[in-house]
Amino acid sequence: MTQSATQCRVVSQSGTVAAIRGNYAYIDVQQQSACGSCTLRGVCAPGSGTTRRVRARVDSTVATGQSVLIELDLSKARFGVFLGYVAPLLLVVATLFATLPFVEREAFAGLAAWGVLAPYYGTLYVARAFFERIIEMRAVPMQKDGAM
Repeated sequence: MTQSATQCRVVSQSGTVAAIRGNYAYIDVQQQSACGSCTLRGVCAPGSGTTRRVRARVDSTVATGQSVLIELDLSKARFGVFLGYVAPLLLVVATLFATLPFVEREAFAGLAAWGVLAPYYGTLYVARAFFERIIEMRAVPMQKDGAM
């Protein structure tokens, strides 16, 4: 597999290592207001020039203050988007249509549909350690010229 084919299957963003704890580095990533080059711009929290701190696995030696490239496999990124956005939407719509025949008012069906999100996101929260192992970013040191 060529390097360009591999790069097409990875979402990446550059950042600076803020801290290292064990096999993980905490990396500051600059969010830009013009996120047009980012593959996941539609699912990112909005921000204009704000800094976010993310955790990524470190396979090689990195130092605090070093520039790194944070990578996430595209399939894992899509799975995260599915869990966070698509599955809850489908759950709300399915619950809405499933409860409509059994209630007198549409408002009650709507409340039931929105109410189903609390146990869904609660389950995701309880199982977050499991999902963190599945959807895990990795940090790769950047060369001095900014290339990988």
